[in-house]
Amino acid sequence: MAPSLPTFTPEQRAASLQKAAETRAKRAEFTARLRTGETSGAAGLDEALGDPVLAKMRLTSFLRALPGWGKISIENFLEATGIADNRRLGGLGTRQLDEVKSAISS
Repeated sequence: MAPSLPTFTPEQRAASLQKAAETRAKRAEFTARLRTGETSGAAGLDEALGDPVLAKMRLTSFLRALPGWGKISIENFLEATGIADNRRLGGLGTRQLDEVKSAISS
């Protein structure tokens, strides 16, 4: 028998929905700043690594928000560096972070 899902009270459900909405809004605001160039890629990466909400963002979403990075350039970068396309910013190793920093600063 499969484990059942937890039952939430209406207050717990509302709190979870509110937290999810705040998380989405924060990520949307962050990617908008990257797209407009208000925040540079290197500064954005440092900001994301210091924030637990932004650290859960996928690397591909982060790169896609940067000017000059499209689907093909992201695929080529991931293939060349050996980074999986489902990696999150907070889950990158030091070597991988160095490669990302080098790529976004050039």
